[in-house]
Amino acid sequence: MKSIKNIDLNNKTVLVRVDFNVPLNLNKVSDDSRIKASLETIKYLIEQNSKIVLISHLGRPNGEYDEKLSLKPVKLHLEKLLKNSIKFLNLKNFEETKNQIQEQKNTEITLLENIRFFPEEEKNDDDFAKKLASLGDIFINDAFATSHRSHASTVGISKYLQAYPGLLMEKEIKSLDRFINNNNHPFTVIMGGAKLETKINVIENFANKADSFIFGGGIANTFLYEKGIEIGNSLAERKKSELIEELSRKLKKIHLPIDVIVAKALDSEDSRACSASEVDKNEMILDIGKKSIEKYKNIIKKSKTIIWNGPVGAYENPNFANGTKHIAEAISNAAQKGTEVLIGGGDSVDAINKFNINTQHITHISTGGGAMLEYMEGKKLPGIKALS
Repeated sequence: MKSIKNIDLNNKTVLVRVDFNVPLNLNKVSDDSRIKASLETIKYLIEQNSKIVLISHLGRPNGEYDEKLSLKPVKLHLEKLLKNSIKFLNLKNFEETKNQIQEQKNTEITLLENIRFFPEEEKNDDDFAKKLASLGDIFINDAFATSHRSHASTVGISKYLQAYPGLLMEKEIKSLDRFINNNNHPFTVIMGGAKLETKINVIENFANKADSFIFGGGIANTFLYEKGIEIGNSLAERKKSELIEELSRKLKKIHLPIDVIVAKALDSEDSRACSASEVDKNEMILDIGKKSIEKYKNIIKKSKTIIWNGPVGAYENPNFANGTKHIAEAISNAAQKGTEVLIGGGDSVDAINKFNINTQHITHISTGGGAMLEYMEGKKLPGIKALS
């Protein structure tokens, strides 16, 4: 794959697709990890004396203007991070926007308004992509998290401009390839979160590579349910018996919770610990118990390679955060002792931030979410394919 380190960017207007799809609270950025991840590419372009035009989406406005999903708060936050002023332009009048960008000086930065305010973006409309391309000389895709989408700002532009991966994109691809091809054993895959269906292809892709699969959350509940264990009102995918049987044959070792924390509702203040086989019909499994935590920690401690995607409980509620916190701490400790660790998925990244986990020795924390899962399945992502 081509690299921006090998091209002349001096005095060039560079369109950069970034991923600034960040959470807002009271019109302020509440988690800036995705913005910070893009800074390496932005600072490199400043050093190369480029004119920089940033393109991003925020949320799902469905092709219509929505003030609540404006990128203005992101612009203000980015200015603080860069300690520099940034222009903010909408695309309602392309010619006017184009003229303003042409007047831009080298090293100056423009952020365009939410690209998904235009229905043509998600349709990958060719005319819209051509208009976007007319704003610059070179296109850089640094938004790995959106590269599984065939949109105008991720794929369409590349038809009309020289296209390159940004430094974050390059890092994501190299890091994920490293784990896909990793042969450092024992190899452990930890999968949590709500749905087995969204992660089934990743699990199957690592069936012959991983020595152990640790399951938590709704995924573990689905396994327990298909084993005939009462899970009450727990989040799970019913009627998956054939799939569970197939996975049980394919995977070398499956680890499920042996004890759990249950309550009658997600926001309940009252909870109890019990064996995984002692859940009442009116209860929900919302976390793993102490015995499960110790069991999982022992496996993590012995592992030389770990992939973690998804919390093992409803960690948003402090009453059900203990399992995810202990797993995160155990993974961090393993990394400090030399274990190669890949962490991905929005909730996993949110959890390590929430619990102030030491990430200094973590091999790679992916910004990818759904894109990471599809890449780990072995799929060719359209946004990456367009850069080849």
